[in-house]
Amino acid sequence: LVNRQVLLVARPQGMPRLADFAFAEGPVPVPAAGEFLLAARFLSADPLQRWRMDESAHYVAYFRHGGLLHHQVRHRLTPKEAL
Repeated sequence: LVNRQVLLVARPQGMPRLADFAFAEGPVPVPAAGEFLLAARFLSADPLQRWRMDESAHYVAYFRHGGLLHHQVRHRLTPKEAL
């Protein structure tokens, strides 16, 4: 398993460009007792995501520069043997 991450490295001016993002890989966390790991199958790309890339005041939190982008995700439960 791979922990793939999409990072916002520049606030888009107009249409977002590939250069506004960075793609990284990190360690897959090992779940503690009573926890479980979900693997993302599909990520959303909706208009709210673009709006949250702008740091002007909103009623929802904006994405931080250099931070992870958060999406609605369709998951599947990952068996412990896969870790």
